Amino acid sequence: MSKNWYAIVRMDEGTRKRKGNFEMKMRVVCAGILILAAVLFGVLWFRYFVSVPLVISPETTDLTAPLSQDGRRVDYLAHIRTLDPPEMKTDRNAARILVRQLGTPGADLPLCPETSPQEYEAQKYALLGLTQTEPEIPSALGEYCSVSMLLEKELEKETDSKKREDLEKRIRRVEFLEDAEAVFLEREFLKEWVQKNSPALDAAAKAIRESDLCVFPLLAEQNANGDLLAVNPMLSMMRDLALDFVLRASWRAAMGDHDGALEDHETLFRYAQLIQKTARTYTELFVALSIETAARCLTLAPDPGAMPTKEDWLRFAESGRTPISETQLKERVRAIFSGVEYWTVLSGWQSAANGHFQFGSKEILPILKRWGWDWNEVVRQYREDHRKLLQDDRFWNLEKWAAPVSILNVSPWDFLCMSRAERSRCLGHCSWSADITLYFYRHAETVRKFQQLGVAFQLYRLEHDGKLPPAFTRNAEGKPLHSWRVLLLPYLGETELFEKLRLDEPWDSEWNRQFHDQCPAVFQLSGMLGETELSWKELAPGETNCTVFIGEKTLFPTDGSAVDPVQLANAEPARRVPQMILAAERIRPVGWMVPDAELTAESLASPDSEFHPIAAQNTNGGVIRCGRGVFFSGAVGEFQPTLDPKQNARFTEGGPDPMMMDETENFEE
Repeated sequence: MSKNWYAIVRMDEGTRKRKGNFEMKMRVVCAGILILAAVLFGVLWFRYFVSVPLVISPETTDLTAPLSQDGRRVDYLAHIRTLDPPEMKTDRNAARILVRQLGTPGADLPLCPETSPQEYEAQKYALLGLTQTEPEIPSALGEYCSVSMLLEKELEKETDSKKREDLEKRIRRVEFLEDAEAVFLEREFLKEWVQKNSPALDAAAKAIRESDLCVFPLLAEQNANGDLLAVNPMLSMMRDLALDFVLRASWRAAMGDHDGALEDHETLFRYAQLIQKTARTYTELFVALSIETAARCLTLAPDPGAMPTKEDWLRFAESGRTPISETQLKERVRAIFSGVEYWTVLSGWQSAANGHFQFGSKEILPILKRWGWDWNEVVRQYREDHRKLLQDDRFWNLEKWAAPVSILNVSPWDFLCMSRAERSRCLGHCSWSADITLYFYRHAETVRKFQQLGVAFQLYRLEHDGKLPPAFTRNAEGKPLHSWRVLLLPYLGETELFEKLRLDEPWDSEWNRQFHDQCPAVFQLSGMLGETELSWKELAPGETNCTVFIGEKTLFPTDGSAVDPVQLANAEPARRVPQMILAAERIRPVGWMVPDAELTAESLASPDSEFHPIAAQNTNGGVIRCGRGVFFSGAVGEFQPTLDPKQNARFTEGGPDPMMMDETENFEE
């Protein structure tokens, strides 16, 4: 019995020993797995979510001094200040004179919370060599108040929601002057404002005409750590002043004062040219191009009963005849890209590297905060791209440039497959805006060509008993011979080409075929969008994307007859002739001499219309279609056709505009 008990005890001890060894091994394995998981987690965390700090060195910046007190940040603002031209503080500078005469109306407030508006204003004056205590504002000018400021003050005082809504509609109507009737609807308001502020605008116009440059001070917006977040070139003042000249010119034209309207028109072109000449940031260049575009969009004939003379139309066309060329634009952009813009972007990366993520678009900000970056690699990539693009013709077509995919299109899973260095280099490619500048320029070019066409139509009308050219000419049998584009050639500086054509022969006769590829540039609009928003389709030499809309009640009847719009307006006062389309942009190009390829008025209501659709977001987030064109009033602008032919009638037949009708009126009736 004792032996059996001993054997059992020995067996239990062995089992316990083996079990203890197994448990020990399991503990070791589990501890190893936990350690391995912790190490792996640490490696992954460090690789994907921990950023490598920016080290200021010759590898990450071309400027290593002046440094901030901790020696880790470069004071880029101090360097940018050294780039200020000495002429900024002379009276050759229109910006200096305008600030001295008008103050700085509508200027933006700084982002820096510890800077008071008074200190910010004092900085503007000091940078221009002026003092606020002696602004030298002539007493005759009184207190200048831009239209934007005036309307915003009215909006701030209004508490009733319905009245606020009506006032907001009025503000949009005044600021954008969407059509010729907007001037008449607001003529009483504009009259009072013009009378009060014309002395100030006259002084501003004199300063713009007599100056030979317009350099605005670069106003830094900084946070408490001294990082330069942005450069503010007094954009509010530039835009407000330009808008005021646009408004006064429109009001003068509506009142029949064509000389006054043309003076403001010429002032706007001069203002845009001065800013283009000395722009030091892309934003200034955008504003200059937008001012030039606004000048070309002005209406000169909102009232058919007070039409301008031939001399007025020629002066209207002459004032903007010498726009900045694409070559000059590229030179200006390269100077900006290698100057202030370069240092501002470097400062922005420095700001982001220090945890201040105000730098960057709202799409990039979440990516910056979510992942870890090697900020040294980001900056090195940006500097490398900067140098390559300045020497590469592909600088102007980044879509064809052999760069990594945009960081905005990278999925989180793809990020996991990237090393931190690869991800950072991808981020370094996101600092370009030169292609956006070219987009603005080509839009301005389209508007310029539309303006040329609008003037040509009016000059033709004045020499043909008030009638516009027909959509096409016909032979005795009624067969179309030549397009309206051929008839406009003498009024577009193409008399030599016009005289070579045989108008009594069809457009595709053996003789006339030799001119099929000689399409004048004015008929090839610059706004042909490609597969993406910033790419452009090139037209073949003989193609045009310019059209008129034909229809029984349009300015271009389907039978090829000619219309006198002024006579039409007198016979049917309810028709809004000034807002009827003369020419518009289409999607699919056609031969410029083809006489029977114009779009019909009904095609505007088709979802697959061939007119140029510009995608735009409406208030509900849906996409609406916008077309660009020139109207009989001489205004160039966008129009929004709908799927309802009756609403589209305001663009082609002079029907009522439902946007301008009283809410009690029934459009269907």
